[in-house]
Amino acid sequence: MIRLYDLQIANGETYRNQAEKRLIRTVENYAPRGNIYDRNGVLLATSEIKYTLSIYRTKRTTEELNKLLLKIADILSSNGDTTYSSFPIDLTTMSFAKGENEIKRFKKENKIDEEATVNEVVQFFINKYMLQDFDEMDQKKILPLRYEITVGGYTNYRATVIAKNISKESMHELEENYMELGGIYIEETSERKYLQGNTLSHVIGYTGVISQNEYDERKDLGYSRNSIVGKSGIESSFENYLRGVNGVKRLEMDSLGRITSEEETSYSKMGDNVYLTIDIEFQKKVEESLKKIISDIQNGKINGLKYADAKCGSAVVVNVKTGEVLAMASYPDYSPQDFVSRNI
Repeated sequence: MIRLYDLQIANGETYRNQAEKRLIRTVENYAPRGNIYDRNGVLLATSEIKYTLSIYRTKRTTEELNKLLLKIADILSSNGDTTYSSFPIDLTTMSFAKGENEIKRFKKENKIDEEATVNEVVQFFINKYMLQDFDEMDQKKILPLRYEITVGGYTNYRATVIAKNISKESMHELEENYMELGGIYIEETSERKYLQGNTLSHVIGYTGVISQNEYDERKDLGYSRNSIVGKSGIESSFENYLRGVNGVKRLEMDSLGRITSEEETSYSKMGDNVYLTIDIEFQKKVEESLKKIISDIQNGKINGLKYADAKCGSAVVVNVKTGEVLAMASYPDYSPQDFVSRNI
């Protein structure tokens, strides 16, 4: 009883103030994937640093939250950046931006009449988010963000992404206004970049957000629901090598969401690099040659025989001494069911 009296009455205000000043949040530091090179060390795929803006729930009134989101939207807009939202209405054209079934489900989930027009739906959310005192232009900036943080389930400990790939200009301006924009968090993420355009794209493959089935299979290997994984080609085949190991950062924030200290409890580790046996310059020549051959087949320039239905072809060039693949080309896109061989 004496201890409870000390905690709640005698020193209650002191402990409450300490707790409010010390909210602990843990965030992941995303590790970049390893690079992909050709046999000569020419860079084919790499990871480019990008900045993502998220927001945590803080002690703000609805009016204060709306003004905060408007301020953020204006800063991003002034630097040519856009906010992110899954709101299914294009507020520029005032039209539904999803299919009919998705819109029906959206209306049902939000208890909106199935026959409601775009304008009626928008007005529903203006009333819901108490945006009546803002002009129409500002309403269209705030509304999608309010919707996103609602469906994103943002809390004191879980942030919701409201802008992706923001510029350094926006990042610096947001940081300059950090004291009045408490609750925001800017993190470095990486985005896959392919430096050779479409050349060898069918071999290198691509990456994407992990699917539910992939997550179920790999969650015990340290993958999260937001993980980026290889979907095809080298990106998929060498996933275990290319993927990095994410780190963990511990944030301390006050009751207004302002970071008071940061500590990396574990460091992220970039994925391993992968070197192919393919020569990218030779690859380009092979692709050009294959493209010409298919065109010649279609136009009857080979043996005088014309095969207008020849749509695709593929070529693999191998070093017969070492067995190394030097080039793998397809034109225009390799598709087994469309492959046509004409004794070339």
